[in-house]
Amino acid sequence: MKLAVFTMLVFAAATASAETINITSELTHNGQVVSNFSAGVENGKSQNFRDVSLVDYTESATEKAGAVKPKKATLETGFQMLLVPRITSTGDISYQVTASNTSLKSMEKSRVGKAVIDVPHTVSNSFTQTRIAKNGESVDFPFGASGTDPGYVLTIKGSHAQN
Repeated sequence: MKLAVFTMLVFAAATASAETINITSELTHNGQVVSNFSAGVENGKSQNFRDVSLVDYTESATEKAGAVKPKKATLETGFQMLLVPRITSTGDISYQVTASNTSLKSMEKSRVGKAVIDVPHTVSNSFTQTRIAKNGESVDFPFGASGTDPGYVLTIKGSHAQN
């Protein structure tokens, strides 16, 4: 009898974790949409999201016998998020979010002898938070505010079938 109960509990847990949560998200800055995505995510499973750009630049340079040899590098800018949504026992949705946003503010040139390198100036903001919202309701994650910059707002909305 104990084996049958344990098997049913394992089956029930596996069934609950396989439920899909339909997620939409939007990242805004000063009221403008920066990034968005939609996905069906399994209950309790992580979903990665990346909306990035690659910027090539000259990281360093060496000069030997009058010849300059530049060393190239790539800078990644944009929004990245790891999201783990979970359906609670009350049917609400818990969102565990780790997100970051990096923007390139300027790319200065610096000269050393005959060599010229690029000096990128970036601003990065990141956070890790967990919030709970009712099924079908959105929740906001504000981050990165400083001085006169109001920062970003990540809005996530999830819904799942009610039992």
